[in-house]
Amino acid sequence: MLPNSLREAQNTKSNCHKHGQVLAVILSVSSSKNNNLLFRYPCDTSDELQDAAADSDSTARNEFAVKNDDSYYEVTNQYSDNVLSTFLAVQSSQLANKPFDVKVDDVQFVGYPVSVKHRKKQSKETSSASLTNVNVVFALPESVTEATKACYHQLSQQVAMAIKHEESRCCYFCTQKKLMEPILEDYREDPCRHPSLIMLDKGYTLPKTLKNVFDQVSDTGIVYELMNGWTEINFCLPIKAHNLPFDSELYITEGDIDSCLDLLRPYHAMLLLVEVRSLIKQLPTDSSPALVRLLRVYSAKKNLQELAADSDLELSQIFKLVCHLVYWAKATVIYPLCEHNVYALSPNAPTSM
Repeated sequence: MLPNSLREAQNTKSNCHKHGQVLAVILSVSSSKNNNLLFRYPCDTSDELQDAAADSDSTARNEFAVKNDDSYYEVTNQYSDNVLSTFLAVQSSQLANKPFDVKVDDVQFVGYPVSVKHRKKQSKETSSASLTNVNVVFALPESVTEATKACYHQLSQQVAMAIKHEESRCCYFCTQKKLMEPILEDYREDPCRHPSLIMLDKGYTLPKTLKNVFDQVSDTGIVYELMNGWTEINFCLPIKAHNLPFDSELYITEGDIDSCLDLLRPYHAMLLLVEVRSLIKQLPTDSSPALVRLLRVYSAKKNLQELAADSDLELSQIFKLVCHLVYWAKATVIYPLCEHNVYALSPNAPTSM
């Protein structure tokens, strides 16, 4: 089969976790007046929840509480909200719309701040606009690779641009900000339960979306969310999506995927890792019609040249579509299935129903 480089790229499972795992997501907002940390997740800073985490016999846990993992507590408890809001602030518009990268101790904070305009009506005839820099920051281990860090920059940019788009469309961010700020003020006066947990309990959509993004990129490496139920966020973290949890020896990097796709030839075939119908249903509304045509004539017995003929697409376009599916961990590249070949199931593959 083609992906020899993928099968030969081996490392420990702990390294895979260390390089691909995100530690926290933080929403930092800066303006000419002040800096504010609106939301962060995971968060588990109250004494009550910390005591529960230390007690191994405790069974009552908050559903939004952080996992009992030292790497998570390293970020959520080591720095207060005030400290985070200070060194994650981007007050100058000249620093906006470009990658943001700050290293503090053994944690990397990466983001992509964007400038968001809020329009305020002063009267029926006049209005004014205020500028706020919104920075969606992901906290990563210091050992994260440059390629993985670049991926998180892209994710941060997608989320921030989705917030900016919804603000210009329906003042979404301004509305959510007004709901979140009173909870932050109450916490400053009476620091009991962390405000981020209260926001999630109240069902505020912006904190919920950020939490979902964190959970999805942590669990599978593939993110699909709708900001305000409208603007799509599509993202794939290859180092997470391609490293299967049941295979502790296989360790695939972004470079391995690129080198594999460079060796793609017309006599190779595509093997989908998900059901065709399920994949078609997962496609976004603006997906390429050519991709649907390819999936409808798909067969692991056909090589790429045959798929191009059956779908009435150029071979070069088939190559691009296959590379796209492989990158998103929806397919892999093989030689066409043949009844004369002998196939073996991986001893590490999960076979239980």
